[in-house]
This record gives sequence, structure tokens and C-alpha cells, in this order.
Amino acid sequence: MSGRPTDPFTTAVQVSSGDVHLHVATVDHLDGPVVVLLHGLGGWHGEWARTAAALAPHVRVVAFDQRGHGLSSTRPSDLSRAAHADDVVAVLDALGVPAATLVGQSAGGHTALVTAAAHPERVDRLVLVEAGVGGDSSSNQQATIDWFRSWPSPVSDVDELTSVLGTTTQVAEVWWDGLAHAPDGGRPRWDADVLAQVLAGIGEREHWDEWDAVACPTTLVRATRSAIPDAQITRMAGRPGVDLAEVDAGHDLHLEQPEAWHDVLLAALSLHA
Repeated sequence: MSGRPTDPFTTAVQVSSGDVHLHVATVDHLDGPVVVLLHGLGGWHGEWARTAAALAPHVRVVAFDQRGHGLSSTRPSDLSRAAHADDVVAVLDALGVPAATLVGQSAGGHTALVTAAAHPERVDRLVLVEAGVGGDSSSNQQATIDWFRSWPSPVSDVDELTSVLGTTTQVAEVWWDGLAHAPDGGRPRWDADVLAQVLAGIGEREHWDEWDAVACPTTLVRATRSAIPDAQITRMAGRPGVDLAEVDAGHDLHLEQPEAWHDVLLAALSLHA
């Protein structure tokens, strides 16, 4: 699929979570079950535009810029895993949603996991996309942050960003649209040192206690060129109530292969017509 998707989000609101404000976008034309979409490190709510459009005929859709990202508070004092989970609850509270399905990619998947562990009454189902229990080595964390720090600022255009990301133009366009744009190019709406703190919280240990506390049905969606250790996926998939699906793509599978991803998601949520 080529070309940018039409923005499906119908409303945007600011939600307070402690001293942080969160930019929340919703597709509110339908009452019913709610699906919250959580982006990964360095991402933004708009990367879920195609996914939101695929879901919108069936459910209410919510996506928000996580703390330190996008149009939410850029430099929050608390970047802990607990603070990220509290943000999800704050968004649900502000929208009057008792419980929801959480769909999270990478770091957003880890946020979904810890939210379900800490607030089981607020989470009906999990879909974890290229997400494990954390515990990355310090060298892997450093390589990730070094990569974010290597981004030129500004990025001149989509072609330059495609080269920086080492990906397709289709994927680069999604990241490009999330930048702050000026006549000389686009600048990230995140600071690398903030991303480093977020990643440190995920990587400080393997969060098996949190995983063991998750009681809701869960679907793991893994890429064929996955960034998640095989041992983690095997252990996670071995628990009752957990399904495993695979998409032929890399870590950003929801951007690289949107149609295959949507098929997997709709099947996981039993939303196929």
C-alpha cells in the first residue's frame, strides 16, 4: 500500500496525568468496545492512522502521544514504567472508559503489559506487537539511543529520513509526518536523553513478575525479523490464554506490512465480518 492514509481521528483532547499533559486522539463516531493504541519509542499517535481506520468500523479507537513524545509533555520528571501505566489509566478515566483492549508496539507494548499487571480491572485484552518483558543489555540500549542521536536536526525531507532509517519511503513518511516541521525541514518531537530514560526503565530487568500478573487474554504478534529474544517469546507464548501470530516484516511491522498486520489484529479481536 502506498501513499499517506487519510487521518481517521475525529477529535483531539489534552488529558492531565499528574503534572504531565497527554495529547489524545480518538475516533468517537461509534459507541462500544474501546481499543487503545500505544506507539513505541520515538513514535507518535499518528503512526496508527491506518490501524485506526481498519478498527474504526468495529470499535472506538484511542491513541495518544506517550509522555516525552509528540504533542504531549516533552520533558516529564517521571519516566518510570509506573508513570506510563498511570497515563493509560488517566486517559481511560478522562474518556469515561471502564476498561479497554490495549494494543502496543515495542515500548508501547511494554507499557500495555505493565498497565495490565498493575490495573487488571482496566484491561480486557492485550495485543503485544514486537514487545517482550524488557531487560535489554546496556549495549543494546546504548546502540538504540545512539541511533536516535544520529538523526540530523533538521531532517531535510522524506528522502533523507528514508536513508537515516534504512527503510522504505512508506515507513519513512509516517515518521516524517510526526516531526515538527519548519521551512528548513523537520525536527523530532522527542529528546534523545528522555528516550534513554524510558528505555532504561524497560531494560533494567526482565519484567516477569508483571507478565505473570497479567490475567487477560493476550495475543503476541512477532515479526519474522524480530527484535525480541526467542527465549522471551517462547516463555510468554507458553502460558494459557496467550496466542502467537507472525507477520513477515521487521520490528515496525505495523508500518511495513499494514494489511497483513490488520488481518492479524482483526482476527485477534474477533472483528472480521
